[in-house]
Amino acid sequence: MVDGKECAGRGFCTNDGQCACENGFDPASTCSKVGTARDGNWGAWSSWTNCSRACNGGTRLRYRFCDSPSPLYGGKICEGERLLEEACNEEPCPQAHSCRHLQTIGKRLNKPYADGVYEINPDGKGIVKTMCDMTRDGGGWTLLITSYTNKWTRQNVLQNNEMDPKLKDDYSILFKADDIKNSGNVKGSTFEYRLEADSPGRWGGIWKAPRSYSFVKIDNSQTGVRLTKKFDEWGYSWYGLKKRMPWLYGERLTTAGEPKRNEFGSITASMKKYHPAPWIYGKDKEQCPTYIWYWMREGEYGPPRSCMEVMTRSIGKEGASDGFYNIQPVDKPVSTYCDMTRNGGGWTLLLTSASRQGWNTKNVLERNRQNLSLKTDFSILGQADNILGKEKFQYRLEADGDDMFGGIWETVRGYSMTSSSDTQTNIRLLKKFGMWDETENLNKRVPRLEAGGKYLYTTGSVRDNSGVIVTSANDAIYINSEKPKPKVIRVWIREGTRRSCNQVKVYGTQLGITYDDGVYMIKKDDVDYLPVFCDMTSDLGAYTLLVTSASNNWNAKDVTFRNVEKPSLGNDYSILGLADNIKDISAAKSFKYRLEANSLGTWGGIWEAPIEYTFLKTDNTQTNVNLVKKFNQWEYSDDGVQKRMPWMAGTFGLLTTATVGDWYPRGTIITDRREGKPANWIYPEMFDPGVIWYWINEDDCDQSRKPVDGGVSEWGEWSRCDKLCQPGRMTRRKKCDNPKPKCGGKQCDLKILQKETKECNYCPESPIRAVDKFCVQPQRSSCQIPDGTKLVYKSSAECSKEYQKFIYDDGILMHKCSKKYVCPRGLFSGFDSSSTLSQRVNCSPTKTPGMSLMHIRSGLCVHPKGGRPSEGVPLVYYEGCDQPRLKLDLYQLK
Repeated sequence: MVDGKECAGRGFCTNDGQCACENGFDPASTCSKVGTARDGNWGAWSSWTNCSRACNGGTRLRYRFCDSPSPLYGGKICEGERLLEEACNEEPCPQAHSCRHLQTIGKRLNKPYADGVYEINPDGKGIVKTMCDMTRDGGGWTLLITSYTNKWTRQNVLQNNEMDPKLKDDYSILFKADDIKNSGNVKGSTFEYRLEADSPGRWGGIWKAPRSYSFVKIDNSQTGVRLTKKFDEWGYSWYGLKKRMPWLYGERLTTAGEPKRNEFGSITASMKKYHPAPWIYGKDKEQCPTYIWYWMREGEYGPPRSCMEVMTRSIGKEGASDGFYNIQPVDKPVSTYCDMTRNGGGWTLLLTSASRQGWNTKNVLERNRQNLSLKTDFSILGQADNILGKEKFQYRLEADGDDMFGGIWETVRGYSMTSSSDTQTNIRLLKKFGMWDETENLNKRVPRLEAGGKYLYTTGSVRDNSGVIVTSANDAIYINSEKPKPKVIRVWIREGTRRSCNQVKVYGTQLGITYDDGVYMIKKDDVDYLPVFCDMTSDLGAYTLLVTSASNNWNAKDVTFRNVEKPSLGNDYSILGLADNIKDISAAKSFKYRLEANSLGTWGGIWEAPIEYTFLKTDNTQTNVNLVKKFNQWEYSDDGVQKRMPWMAGTFGLLTTATVGDWYPRGTIITDRREGKPANWIYPEMFDPGVIWYWINEDDCDQSRKPVDGGVSEWGEWSRCDKLCQPGRMTRRKKCDNPKPKCGGKQCDLKILQKETKECNYCPESPIRAVDKFCVQPQRSSCQIPDGTKLVYKSSAECSKEYQKFIYDDGILMHKCSKKYVCPRGLFSGFDSSSTLSQRVNCSPTKTPGMSLMHIRSGLCVHPKGGRPSEGVPLVYYEGCDQPRLKLDLYQLK
């Protein structure tokens, strides 16, 4: 108080007992005196803020305060700028395939890119802009769709405001989505997508889907998705999201299975009562969000290791073509030529030897790698082992042209293309190009490195000049017998593989390799590889996908093979015709098969069946199967799956477990009728599942999962003579079945399994004697007879004429001296079809127990026309066998 006034009447008293004075008066004098003026001065600048953009020009700020000191008692305030802004990161953004790709580039450059709008060019055909989420859920998310209004159409759901992405206005680049995930530089067999509604991280989740799935699918079959993270509390239901990747139903992008009847679970729509689309119905749920966002993130980025990996990554697209590619075996990128079409494809060019000039021990490993050529000297041989890994592999040699003067060989595990050892001799010639002698050095060992003028060769001795591939010596020879000095020699390699997904996993596990589900290459035969989809994670062994039934657009000829180069969990596909070959790998007494519908691991089960059963059965008799694991609640019945291995009915139930396949069969995998989606499965719970899968697992490991090596048996039985009624040869061989290799055990040494041959002369000839002392002969009593000559009965005491002799072998009946086969004439229906002599070989007669002759394909037997044999009466085919009057005795064959 001053003069009875609070703070001398020039201020007020604060809670801490101090005066807050009017401008210019000093609190220390309780506002009674004027303070000494103090001018203000700037403090230090702050650090620069982060740049608003990581590239393409952003801005950054820094600031300062007038507090060093601050102005007092009427002192001057600071002059100048308190805030400074400057341009930053003006370099252009890298050309990116997607937000995930941009994130990868940023990590490599140690320059993380922030959330924001970026340009991408997924298909190389034109830039679009998108919003990149670089921070949430690991970052690298590309925005595909923002749904804000209900003004979507069939056209703009694919492409809408593609150069002006916003989180709060309609936007779509869905038409580019498949190109993002299918890039040849993207690893892995899956991708992720994210749905969220109303606010980021709400009312949706993150899903993982097979790489073969499409963002622009126009049916509801893509149900093999897995929810890995859920936003808020909701469950799959008719009134919300379904366990299905969003698909296009007109202008609607929806997860609904039946969008005609169900509107919920939609991302885009054009319904007046919903803005933007009906989402999740229910109490405390998000029925009509303000925004819905759809994002994607493909697999990790990395160049392919080899041409085989280029080929595998292209599965599901248009496929990879022959040409020059960039690969990266380990950490060193190189360019090479990939042969994707010949001899099964996936071949990496290692070396071209086109001269005898300039080669040495160093550049045989790497030469002209930036100027690769099929016609001039080139080598990346030093990268071979990095490409091949530790498994067995195949190599191909050819000279002066494609598939000429060389061949394809396969090695055992552990061999190398960069070794100088002469002991790598356990090789197998799979295919020979040309007529060269297989005793040549080329066929004795894997090409090896050496000095002394021969830098890559196959001989065992440096003094031997043949079998040389790369040399600086004029006297070196490639193939003695056929091509001593070719102008160009090429060396190719390809990773080895096995005959099924289970074999790939079992043998690879021995090397410490781990596997994810996805597309792998298996052997169709020694040379041809085939892409298949493998389930590597649900079992200690592995399952090979045989069939995906995703539509009712099948016919009988498609059941065994369909879209064999494009294995898919969402599109029609079959390699059922190879299933028995896979099954026969096993040394076990049984195998497993798996059926599931709608979603993986639902509405089906795993069965065990005897190893003798076949996947190509055309009747319903394979019922000795055991259900070892059931998916969902169902029971064997006529309304669903039956206790029977699937069989091919030929019509309606093209592949079914039903007892009767041609009358509205349930438990059907493949149908040619329009009633099923894709086929009638289990009534009523899962009658039209949308998609059905069929798998095989031939795993033969016991509980210890230890490999059992193969052992050699004794000599087998002699084969049939390879010629009839003339000098021929017969063979026998030892087999690798004592025991048979099991659980990834070693195969027997091929050299031990060599076959043995001997000469033979086998002639199972005899006249044909009928009842009442009649013989069978051509209508013309001669060996010189035309096609179509009828067979007739002839009375003869001995039946000894040369034109009365027949050869009967392995179900085939042939007239000996004319070398014509006994056949029915034309297409017959069982009435008076003559038995004639023809050049055709597929006539299929056989003897019956009563010494009749039956035609296998028709089931008809040979009769004398008119009922009883008599002179000159022709032989015809008719119903009924094994009657005494039909006896036709090849009596000299007894």
